Amino acid sequence: MLLAHVPENAHRILDLGTGDGRLLALLLIDRPHASGVALDFSPMMLQKVRERFAGNPQIAVVAYNWIRTVGFADVDCYWKWLELALLVGVKPIK
Repeated sequence: MLLAHVPENAHRILDLGTGDGRLLALLLIDRPHASGVALDFSPMMLQKVRERFAGNPQIAVVAYNWIRTVGFADVDCYWKWLELALLVGVKPIK
């Protein structure tokens, strides 16, 4: 389902709350031309994603708590994949 929502011509993929990077890795298998940013704030998950992508110049691993920054700290559940996949290629408004 994830692959169906990410354009085949996506060049850079942002994975917010990447965890161990499993879904980003699956995307990159199908879209080997793409690069990715794996973002998480859990030290344990950051260690796992760094191990998964060790030596892979296509992936930047970033430690950041995006949930607190964008104001979702009071949300109990947020399903991110469909919403974020639809934002691929959309540039932020300044």
